[in-house]
Amino acid sequence: MGSKKRICIALFIVFILCLNVLIIMKVNTDFIGELYNVKLHIVLSADSEDEFQLFYTDTYGKFTPADMKVVHYNPEDEVEKELTFTFSPDKRYFRFDPGEKSHIVRIKSVSYTYRKNLFQMKPEDMTAPGRIVNVDSVDVDGDEVVLHISSEDPQILLPLDIKGLLESGGYHRPVRDMIFIGIMCLIIDLIAVLFIVHFDGITMIPVEIIRNRKLISTLSRNDFKGKFAGSYLGIVWAFIQPVVTILVYWFVFQIGFRSGNMSGYPFVLYLTVGITTWFFFADALNGGTQSMTEYSYLVKKVVFNIDILPFVKVVSAMFVHIFFIAFTIILLACYGHMPDIYDLQLIYYVFCTFIFVLGLAYFTSAITVFFRDMAQIINIVILQVGVWITPIMWDAESTLSPKLNLLFKINPMYYIVDGFRDALLYKSWVWEGKGLWTLYFWTVTFLTFSVGVIVFRKLKIHFADIL
Repeated sequence: MGSKKRICIALFIVFILCLNVLIIMKVNTDFIGELYNVKLHIVLSADSEDEFQLFYTDTYGKFTPADMKVVHYNPEDEVEKELTFTFSPDKRYFRFDPGEKSHIVRIKSVSYTYRKNLFQMKPEDMTAPGRIVNVDSVDVDGDEVVLHISSEDPQILLPLDIKGLLESGGYHRPVRDMIFIGIMCLIIDLIAVLFIVHFDGITMIPVEIIRNRKLISTLSRNDFKGKFAGSYLGIVWAFIQPVVTILVYWFVFQIGFRSGNMSGYPFVLYLTVGITTWFFFADALNGGTQSMTEYSYLVKKVVFNIDILPFVKVVSAMFVHIFFIAFTIILLACYGHMPDIYDLQLIYYVFCTFIFVLGLAYFTSAITVFFRDMAQIINIVILQVGVWITPIMWDAESTLSPKLNLLFKINPMYYIVDGFRDALLYKSWVWEGKGLWTLYFWTVTFLTFSVGVIVFRKLKIHFADIL
């Protein structure tokens, strides 16, 4: 074993040990803690159709769209409505916005529950000085609070005693947390062992990519141009197809199903931000899966390094992705959401998508050589079904129960789509409430990449014979 290899392995072991300590000592288990969420119930009536919002945060005064729930109310459907908001129990500060279109809002009751424990808020607690702003007048009618509104952005700071409720509900979960943390550390350690055992095979491909970077650049450009060779519009088709797809989805959901705003944003923005990264994932995975069969004439050449071919396909798909990121930023600017420093996080989320899909591409490209149906399975099962189980055209937080939403978060693309919205819409940093989810994503991604590379290198010696 060379000295450089020993140093790399030693540093990797130190990193894994530090990561285990971090998980045990610092990591908050709110990711699985969604099963223990607090539910806020507000029963009200209003004199006109409106949208009511709840903001919640663990930092005083920092209310952002990233931590917000929206509920639509129409008095023609029901005179009295119970609004239900769900949030994790680590939140400490709450703001309820009773709409801007209604002139009179009658709040009949406010209560919140945690694991069947109920706390009822008193009207005098809600109407204490400084809690209600941008409201013309406030009346207390028995147990009801009546708001007379004519100004913009009315707000109510809710005095929720979450700490007291959690203590009465037994929020402390040491046994469950220890089991969860132990399983998580075990999985990470097993992946680390896999990496050390197959160190040469896993690190060889990144080394080959660096060595052949000029050839990869040339092949990627030629691959991108070659997709549309012979057509009159050429590479323009690469941009037309995704735009048409967005227009079709927008027409079906916005015009056909009359979908309203999603998480407080116009549906077209919510859709475009989410689907941009999915276009790249689908194109890169499709191309990477078929890279060995499409470039079979290069695979059969003894002197050609076929390790770079899946990477070439992923880089080729990146050209269109960069265009659509720019298109999305311009579209947001047209709606008044100008670029800011939060947008720089797109670099991180693009890198996340790139590494994840590259690992998948190495695995599927190797399997496709021996099992040609793999390409069809990828296209139908993962891409066509995956676009619907990833919250691209719908809001998972408001649609799914906490348990079901936790199940959907197993999908790594959920993390990336949500990250794009955090950066472009919600203006939230990746480290704000996503620590454990980020660790989960990179654990799955590293495992996917490692397994993909190992399988690829084990099978590649037979590629030329099969093709």
